[in-house]
Amino acid sequence: MTANNQDSQDREIDDLLLRKQRLVDRINQKKGKRHWLFKKMPMKASSLETLSNSTEELIKTFKAANSVVCPKCSHGILMCDNEINRNYPGKVEWWCSANCGFKVFSEPTFKAVREAVKAPAYYIAQERLASMTPEDIEKIIKEHQYKSKLFRTATYGFLFMAIWQLFSQQWFLVIQWLIIMTLAYLFALKWAYRAWQIKSKNIHLKHSPFTGWLFNAPKWFSLNWYDENEEKRMQLQKLVDENEEYANRKESQQGGQGQ
Repeated sequence: MTANNQDSQDREIDDLLLRKQRLVDRINQKKGKRHWLFKKMPMKASSLETLSNSTEELIKTFKAANSVVCPKCSHGILMCDNEINRNYPGKVEWWCSANCGFKVFSEPTFKAVREAVKAPAYYIAQERLASMTPEDIEKIIKEHQYKSKLFRTATYGFLFMAIWQLFSQQWFLVIQWLIIMTLAYLFALKWAYRAWQIKSKNIHLKHSPFTGWLFNAPKWFSLNWYDENEEKRMQLQKLVDENEEYANRKESQQGGQGQ
């Protein structure tokens, strides 16, 4: 009996140790998953190499954003001879990098070429819209709205990641995700604004109507109000026309002083 009791106690101890070891293994496994999800994976994503590549891409994006897009083909950017000093007082030739044939003359600065390209860009855009069918115009509007929707969806995803990292106390990643979220939301606004521009035909104006649209449009990410709310549409268009008239008057005054 004594031997049987001893064997029974040994088996119970072994079972207890086995259950304890299994419990420890499960806890360690969960800890390992949390470590990979909250620390290892985010830190790998934010490694020096990844951050370096991301920084390089951001620099390229900002350079492209600072460039002037060709108003004729919309595929290339306007370029001039790089050997010309930016302080050169005279006008130089700018041409399209996509070789569509568009050329314009201005001082060798982005600010100057933006001003020089406004007039031809406006007439090119209006001629292009006049030659398009309503179906083609609506297709472009929907494409812009779709891009805006994609960026808005990405914004929610980036916000979720920021909150996730907040709980894991990864402060650097929280800031990083918030910056990316802000950029995505700005791009969503950009494409929503482009859709309204096509709808209202306020393209390549001398005075950008973005501020007027931002503070006076009933909805940013929908154009249902444009056909339904005529009062608001006319109010916004009146504001755009007044700003454009002011820009033309200011340009005429500057031209008169230059003479």
